[in-house]
Amino acid sequence: MVLREITSRNAHPGDRFELRVDEPIFINGQVAVPVGTRAWGEVISVKANGAVGNAGRLAARPMYLDLPQGRVALRGSLSEHGQGYGPGVAMAVVGFGIFGLLTAGDSARLKGGQSFTAYVDAAPGT
Repeated sequence: MVLREITSRNAHPGDRFELRVDEPIFINGQVAVPVGTRAWGEVISVKANGAVGNAGRLAARPMYLDLPQGRVALRGSLSEHGQGYGPGVAMAVVGFGIFGLLTAGDSARLKGGQSFTAYVDAAPGT
């Protein structure tokens, strides 16, 4: 789960962010990774929202779980995009002339509390 909101307005590739495990991970009927375990993710690409109604884009990947016995690598990805306003820009141009082209789309967001699915290749401690 993403802990704090990350947006295409202020994120940069390489930015790291904290995640928390929100469901226990079981191996052979035993809890191997408890709820609340800290994990880390990384922003891999960002496209800011722009004029002419262009929406922002944001892509991220999980990096690793922080366990007492060490880090466990994760794999996966998450990509989000904001709302674009192409048709709205046409109306803005009609209403406001050339200044209507300055209408921007929304930023992309990873919201606090949003699920972020990740996978491990090996059981922790193996």
